[in-house]
Amino acid sequence: MTMLKEPLNNLNAEKSILGALLTDCNHSTSKQALDMMDSSALYLQSHRVIFDAIKTMAESKEVVDTISVTERLKASGTEAMSGGYYYISELPRSVTSLALTLVHVDIVNKIAIKRDIIRTAQQAIEHSENLEPSELIEMIENNLKSITSKDTGKEASHISDFGNDWLNKLDERVQSGGAISGLETGIAELDERLSGFDLEGLIVLAGRPSMGKTLLAQTIMDYVGGHAQKNCMFFSMEMSDKQVYERFISKASGVCPKKIRSGKGLNNEDWGRLTSGMGAVNASNIYVETDAKLSVGQIRARVRRHVAKKGYIGLIVVDYLGLMAMPKAASLTISIGEITSSLKSLAKEMGTPILLLVQGSRAMDKGGRPVMSDLKDSSSIEADADVVLFVHRQEVLDPDTELKGVTELIIAKDRHNDGNGTIYLSKMSGGFGALSVQEVAEMTQREEAKNMPAQRGYQRG
Repeated sequence: MTMLKEPLNNLNAEKSILGALLTDCNHSTSKQALDMMDSSALYLQSHRVIFDAIKTMAESKEVVDTISVTERLKASGTEAMSGGYYYISELPRSVTSLALTLVHVDIVNKIAIKRDIIRTAQQAIEHSENLEPSELIEMIENNLKSITSKDTGKEASHISDFGNDWLNKLDERVQSGGAISGLETGIAELDERLSGFDLEGLIVLAGRPSMGKTLLAQTIMDYVGGHAQKNCMFFSMEMSDKQVYERFISKASGVCPKKIRSGKGLNNEDWGRLTSGMGAVNASNIYVETDAKLSVGQIRARVRRHVAKKGYIGLIVVDYLGLMAMPKAASLTISIGEITSSLKSLAKEMGTPILLLVQGSRAMDKGGRPVMSDLKDSSSIEADADVVLFVHRQEVLDPDTELKGVTELIIAKDRHNDGNGTIYLSKMSGGFGALSVQEVAEMTQREEAKNMPAQRGYQRG
């Protein structure tokens, strides 16, 4: 393997930039140069020391020239590292034109990124014998994420630049007759309220155990990957591959999960439905990952590989946040924040909604309908999520309730459409169905009559 003996650099461009700053630090191009680059982009240590001194002086509105910069370096004890006054005084001679300063900044920034990429590759080679492949991939992913996050001075776009694209999208909506603009979930009222899942959105689905989070997510995947035939990736860190498959078969066939697990009481009709269900599941575009404790870096890497192979992805489902490998941080809240912000970035990168399942806090077991504060370490989840949904079944908390079979899908946050409210669903064998307003109203009246004086009602949102 051929290794570079001398790291990539362009010393002439670096000297020209420093010379321009020393010649006229108040020039518009000089001010932009200071904003567009960091000293770490410079190859020589002497150049980094000089640049930092100039930037500090410019921010303090001090006079910047060869003499004042040298004096500043003397005062800080770094003059020797800079090459001294003679070297500094020669830098203005390297300037070809102040107008070319930003061109040289762009050259230096791009070379610095290439050096970082090479350094990442060399680091991977050095650690290849000691790390597992997944750990190597995560290390490389994290380094590349750090590299790509560097600001290379891209200018902001004027808001009018987005006008034509927006008009085209608006025209598409008009031509479609008000059709759903996002990803359809197959739950009609949810799609109507949200206009589907936002195509770059992070959607949080929260609830306590046994409320039906995973089943609801599977219902949505069944529609997206089966009916709509769009690729779905399901990261299940709670179930094995056999358990995942069995759940999908139960939903597709309508055969009771308990019957399937025990194998008892299966009749000819059940076998026929199971066979039909297998055909439907096998024909769907659902891809499953069941490795435990996946990090967000591993999820990102696997999604990218899937897209590289299949060309696109329609929906990503992560079940669930609490079972993911937490990045090292000062607190759990910060770790969760890193995960949710990374998943939000992945959704934007892929142009694909991510449905993240979250376990609610034990406070939800006390009764009443869940609220945002019931999310564990909720600050970052609330901030990063475009939509927050709660799944609530009163019969889990109160077996004697009149609201048996009623599942409330509570839209607690909707960043874009103001679709907040409650959708009522009926939990059936293997899935969910629509529930009429009249049915819910009658159940609610019986519940209130039974629990006089009335407790918190279940009004339609």
